Amino acid sequence: MKKFKNQSIFAAAKNAINGFSVLINDYSARREIILIFASAIIFFLNTNTYTLIIFILSLVLLSVESLNSAIEQTCDLISIKKNSKIKKIKDLGATAVFIIICAIIFTGINYIFFLVN
Repeated sequence: MKKFKNQSIFAAAKNAINGFSVLINDYSARREIILIFASAIIFFLNTNTYTLIIFILSLVLLSVESLNSAIEQTCDLISIKKNSKIKKIKDLGATAVFIIICAIIFTGINYIFFLVN
């Protein structure tokens, strides 16, 4: 019987790199990668709790986007026809992405108030 588990950390890393190469072809993910670079620059220029949280949330956002893309592609494998149940599944994935975006915006607003005061 063939094993599908990764045999080593190197095989797992290779799979992750393959997944990342698929992810960067997604428009939403590319936007989020830009956000990660921007938040990293801001963090390194002005290191504080807010910039750290925004940077970490940006990484979480890309992770959630990756899972959302996997869910959407899995749903598309099941059926490409319009299906109300599959729409609900895809909408839930989009909601997860939206929640992280709201957390980033909320943290950013708090950071602006912190700078002003």
